[in-house]
Amino acid sequence: MAGRNPAPQVQSGSVESTIVPRIQRLPPLLADQIAAGEVVERPASVVKELAENALDAGATRMIIEIRRGGLELIRVTDDGHGIHPDDLRLALDRHATSKIRTAEDLAAIRSLGFRGEALPSVAAVARLRLVSRIADEDAGRELQSIPGDAQPQIRPAAHPVGTTVEVSALFHAVPARRRFLRAEQTEYLHVLDTVRRLALSRPSLALRFLRDGRRVLNVRADLEPRQRLQHVLGLRLEAGARELEYTAPDMRLAGWLSEPAFHRSQSDFQFLFLNGRIVRDRQLSHAVRVAYGDAVPPGRFPAYALHLQLDPAAADVNVHPTKHEVRFRRARDVHDFVSSCVRDALGAMSRGSAVAEPPAPWPQSATPGSRWFSMPGNPPMSAPSLIQDPAAAQAGRLLIAGRYLVTQRDGALWLVDGLALCREIFHRRLMGELRAAGVRRRPLLVPLQVPVAEGDVERIESRAVMIAASGFVLHCSAPAEITIREYPVALSACPLLPVVRGLVPAWTDKHMATAETLIGQLCAELPGSTPADIGIAGLTQMLGEYSDWGTASLPRLDRLLGPEDLARLLSEAPSHA
Repeated sequence: MAGRNPAPQVQSGSVESTIVPRIQRLPPLLADQIAAGEVVERPASVVKELAENALDAGATRMIIEIRRGGLELIRVTDDGHGIHPDDLRLALDRHATSKIRTAEDLAAIRSLGFRGEALPSVAAVARLRLVSRIADEDAGRELQSIPGDAQPQIRPAAHPVGTTVEVSALFHAVPARRRFLRAEQTEYLHVLDTVRRLALSRPSLALRFLRDGRRVLNVRADLEPRQRLQHVLGLRLEAGARELEYTAPDMRLAGWLSEPAFHRSQSDFQFLFLNGRIVRDRQLSHAVRVAYGDAVPPGRFPAYALHLQLDPAAADVNVHPTKHEVRFRRARDVHDFVSSCVRDALGAMSRGSAVAEPPAPWPQSATPGSRWFSMPGNPPMSAPSLIQDPAAAQAGRLLIAGRYLVTQRDGALWLVDGLALCREIFHRRLMGELRAAGVRRRPLLVPLQVPVAEGDVERIESRAVMIAASGFVLHCSAPAEITIREYPVALSACPLLPVVRGLVPAWTDKHMATAETLIGQLCAELPGSTPADIGIAGLTQMLGEYSDWGTASLPRLDRLLGPEDLARLLSEAPSHA
């Protein structure tokens, strides 16, 4: 059987016998502790699960308290409808929940929690005290549990309507798990990030957060959205944020974006919510990153808090026990909707800011032409600031808007999409090297440090050999950082950091299973600044190389344009002066 340890061999004279290990049930506590590892990763996981239970109970006020980063104590108090006294013990049973009834309910999940795993998982790895009261009762009930306690006692307790859950000595009974927790300060920062996301996920929620008895955050329910953003994230971001709201027939996107002039060294001010649920979805993050494009410097991160609403039946949140991941029924449509909304919002705020819109697309009136197109006459170039390298212009070559290469030959103008040209050339070069003797690499004099999500570090490190085959030698240098030591020689003229940032999702994607697919993703993620970085001379050389390949099976990099179309391209493209 695959994955089973080989049975020990026992030699008895000339007859070899096999001792077959027997299958047995795990002790209930051990099974619960193993299962809890999928839900309870660290103190922040506990805070998230307890807070989501409170929100599902209709809480409008919540107090979150922690001690020693949550290792000693986590307490969450809410004013929700509470737990019925007869259900207190049942709340600690795995897969017991009040939020779904039938398999059909899974097709359109509207609650934050629904698996019935939060409280049982916490109770399996920590001491738990649960006090709750419903409106129909004059007093509350208290339950205290320790790991392995099959019949925790229940007794009366004074408590307002609502629930308090206290979690102490997290992982005390599972020392192997506790050893993998970080320092108190690190765990506190993870809890703070979770609390911030909770505060931004529900604009009507009053939330207090205390650390070691000192107040860290106090967000009132009556704050205006702009004031709420200020309280949660700080005045500086609030001053540089802009509101957006877009509605499609079956989708709605609202929230706040920072102007590209405001950016941070970390992605800790990037918040995404789906129907009020905190998500860390790689596809949605990519949609926002594509919309910002090159307006944010390499290695820096814009800030945003975006709420996406759509029919619950259009998204599957039952992908992982932590419920961070989500699968969309029409993933491409959701990605394009988010990206286009963010791009439009950035364009609307670009006046007087540092935002530069993406290069203008090929005019819609264009008709397909030959492999290279010619156009008699010289169209008026009414935007000289868009033309790079005046010396090259004298030689009949221009680079327009940092992307489009214009060359003159035999009295005709030829216009080429320089970014598409770079992608085709690099792909062929790298694939040729891979099939020959392997992708040629060059060491970095100063290794490049790239911040990544903490959960991605282990996945990237486990695939380091395949990543090296595609041209990048790296190692994981910190809990949320990778270091690039070598890179493909073919990318010597390219800005390396934005290329690596674009590749991180591919390096963590289990479907990117070969070096060939990673090279394809690398070329697809070349930043828009690549043609300008390579320069006119390099693009001209690439153009000759591309022309030598012949016309068979090559993508079209050109469009047949009239003089008026080219003039419009020059006048509408953003200025790079």
